[in-house]
Formats: sequence, structure tokens, C-alpha cells
Amino acid sequence: MESYKKQIQEMYKNKLVTVDQAAKMVKSGSWIDYGPTINCPIDFDEALAKRVNELEGVVIRSAIGPYPHYTLEADPAGEHFVWSSWHAAGHDRKYIGKPNMFHNPEKLHENPMMIRRNMIKAQIAVIQVAPMDKHGYFNFGASATNGRTLHEMADLTILEINETVPRCLGGVQENFHISEVDYIFEGKNRPVAALPDEEPSELDRKIAGHILDRMYDGN
Repeated sequence: MESYKKQIQEMYKNKLVTVDQAAKMVKSGSWIDYGPTINCPIDFDEALAKRVNELEGVVIRSAIGPYPHYTLEADPAGEHFVWSSWHAAGHDRKYIGKPNMFHNPEKLHENPMMIRRNMIKAQIAVIQVAPMDKHGYFNFGASATNGRTLHEMADLTILEINETVPRCLGGVQENFHISEVDYIFEGKNRPVAALPDEEPSELDRKIAGHILDRMYDGN
């Protein structure tokens, strides 16, 4: 067990880069897939935006981007960066219709299939994850949507580590092992996107009451 711990720590050390080094891997004309929802990389996008005058024709794809889109703010005319949103959330919608953001409509559950069969291949996948556990795994948290597929189809996979991403178990597509990815960098640990903490409305209480009536211990 000790030898295995040493092995995964050595892999971690060998694959660790800075966020700026990770962003330097993007070339003009690159297609980049960002992780969906809370797995969308914040710090990588911020670092990439600083390279706005060095790059042209970079296409970024994501689904339900809940964080600031630094690359779009750096290039309102869409001359350097263009986003394609697979599933536009409220934050995305303020950019839809502008020169640098397009909505590519689809059924979200079909996204992994479409990435494998119908989409232009991405050169880089960048996904925000929870820190590595003692077994060498990085968890997707509450957003195991298409991370495995993005990694499977991209030429290069980079992980942005965020200590505020919760570790959520279940299934077989909720994590990466350190041996599977190409590079990792440690982010700023910004809070993951979440709904505001508000008092439930009367309607919320009625809906919860209908659900609670159908729940039993052990469910």
C-alpha cells in the first residue's frame, strides 16, 4: 500500500503544472471542451483570456456554464475566442446572440453520444474536479455529466483542482484516475456554483410535502 501511495504521488508531481502553463498549451484554431456545470474550469478560462492577442479561432464548448466567461469578456467581437453552449443556463444566456457565443441545442442526456459520433474532435479537454483521494482518483462532484466522454475523445486532458468541489460517489463515470490524465494544476479554490440560500416559499413547501409523503426510512 505504501508503495502505491508513493507511486500516485510521484505521478501527481510529474503531471502538475501551473495554470498559465496549462493555458499555454492552447494553439490558434484549437477546439477546447470545458467540463459541464460545476466542472467548468474557472481559473483556466481566466488564464486563457490573458492570451487573447496571441490566439485566433479558438472554439470553446461547454454545457451550463455557471461561472464568469473571461475569454468572452476579453474578446466581445469573437475574433479570438468563440463559445458554443450545448445547454445554455442563465449565465450563458446574456451572451447568446452576440458574436462570441452560440447555442447548439440538444438533449443533455444525449451529449456523450453526440460527442462520440457527431462532433468535431477537441484537442484539449479541461475539467474542474475535487482533489485527488488516497487511491489516486479525482471526483467530478455533483456533475458527472460528460467528463469521461470529453476525456475519451480529446487529444489531451487537463484537470483544474478545486478543494470546494464535493466528492460524490456512485456509478462508474464520476472520476478520473491520476494515470488517465495528462496534466493537472491546482486552482484558486473558488466556491462552486450553487443556488442562493433562501427561505423556501409556500409552493416549495407544498412540493416537498408531496414528496415526503412518499418517502420511508431506508429509501
